[in-house]
Amino acid sequence: MDTHTHPSIPAVLPTGVHHLIGQHAQQHPGAPAVREAATGRELGYGELWDLAGALAARLAAAGIRPGDACGIALERGADLVVAMLAAARAGAFYVPLDMGAPPQRSAAQLADAAARCVVTAPEDGGRAAALAPGLPTVEVVRTTAGTAQAPEVADDGVGGDDPLYVNFTSGTSGRPKAVVVPHRAVLRLVDTPAYCTLGPGTRVANAANPAFDATTFEIWATLAARGTVVVMPAVAATGLDRWLELLRTERVAAMFLTTSLFHMIAQERPAALGTLATLLVGGEALTPEAARRVLAAGGPDRLVNVYGPTETTTFATYHDLTPSGFAGRRACPSAMPSSTPNSACSAKTWRPCPTASAASCTSADPAWPSATWDAPS
Repeated sequence: MDTHTHPSIPAVLPTGVHHLIGQHAQQHPGAPAVREAATGRELGYGELWDLAGALAARLAAAGIRPGDACGIALERGADLVVAMLAAARAGAFYVPLDMGAPPQRSAAQLADAAARCVVTAPEDGGRAAALAPGLPTVEVVRTTAGTAQAPEVADDGVGGDDPLYVNFTSGTSGRPKAVVVPHRAVLRLVDTPAYCTLGPGTRVANAANPAFDATTFEIWATLAARGTVVVMPAVAATGLDRWLELLRTERVAAMFLTTSLFHMIAQERPAALGTLATLLVGGEALTPEAARRVLAAGGPDRLVNVYGPTETTTFATYHDLTPSGFAGRRACPSAMPSSTPNSACSAKTWRPCPTASAASCTSADPAWPSATWDAPS
């Protein structure tokens, strides 16, 4: 397997993925960590770390203790990154909510995860409070001006098995299940990833819904590599042409696209993705025709088909798509383990299956989540 090494992960991994960001904040405080493409708001690693520390202190003051769950009711943006990092610094874990989902669904998720509070924007506290009456709301911190120094947050006790966040399955086979994702699973996702090479200064788009696990790659993998998270507005808010123009002007080098959005771009503006170094596509079956159109139009340097259910922490398998690789295929493959050789499929050797219906894959990795959340009865 062609393994693309991660240049910024030390040989001995820290126990919490947020400790990597702490190292960057100490050594490179001015390096750009987050940028909102629509507003121009930017946070360096030092400022991001300080804001997260101040919010972690607010969480502690609200009664949040290590191992507690914090709901996050925030739209995609710098505030969301601060809140995710703050929960980790507090030793807690976060439950990201889809702000466009029916309130009943979000309330059920908060209840299933036994959330102890909800992090919200100052201007949106009433909406968040309505999701779970009785739960305290904690406003995200946007400035540390007037503070002598960032508060110290004791998070040394966080271990690899401690939860970092909870995501919910799609519920296609019944009620959505809460999947507890530990720090070790996210560290595995960002450690020597074969599916995407990231490094200091790499600009990665954040375009996923906060409740969609692609956000884990977009934010944690980028920050772990000392890259820059470029928060993209919704396509519906800007229109496709303006959105694609932002990819170019914001110098985005890597991004994940849902298959449906990729198919639309492949049909309408296939050449627009040629500015990317790496484009990951996943979520549904990818048609070879769409991939061929994008590659024929100049395509990204690397087009990768990725697959992974929530239980495998974003990506379980990947496949680099090249024009020569489509010969005789009616579907795009996605068959190589996404991180280390511990991510294994059922066969030790790869060989074509005679029919699509006969194909199956069993994935296993000791770093992946080991259990779903036991919802209160």
